[in-house]
Amino acid sequence: MIRRAGSAGQGLVALAELGDRVAPVRVPLARIATRAGDAALARRWVAGQAPQLVTMPGDEHRLEYDLPADAQDLELFIEARGYYLEWMRQQWLAEESDYRMLKLFKWPSAALRDMAPAYKKIEPRIEAMFWESRYVR
Repeated sequence: MIRRAGSAGQGLVALAELGDRVAPVRVPLARIATRAGDAALARRWVAGQAPQLVTMPGDEHRLEYDLPADAQDLELFIEARGYYLEWMRQQWLAEESDYRMLKLFKWPSAALRDMAPAYKKIEPRIEAMFWESRYVR
């Protein structure tokens, strides 16, 4: 049974009855199949011999798990932890604006309308700029 309070455009509070408490069963990663990328590093990462698996554009790894016999009766969830490197250029820092950031949060539609013309001017080059950036190992 779910009871709700609130209306469209306002906050929502809901009360729900839950079933019995369950404990997750962690299924360890069994293998990794690399089609593109550093296969040796991927194998070391799976074996716990590398602290992380750094992937680059175009890398492709398939994670393989040996599921328990009753897997068809289970709900499966993937727990993942990942990070990405955000690259920043000095000239972009000069464009920082507290007012524009506030506007983005308080009036997002207006802020996006204001930013759209400038974005359209550079849009054709954005993809190339991203792929040409380098990750230093």
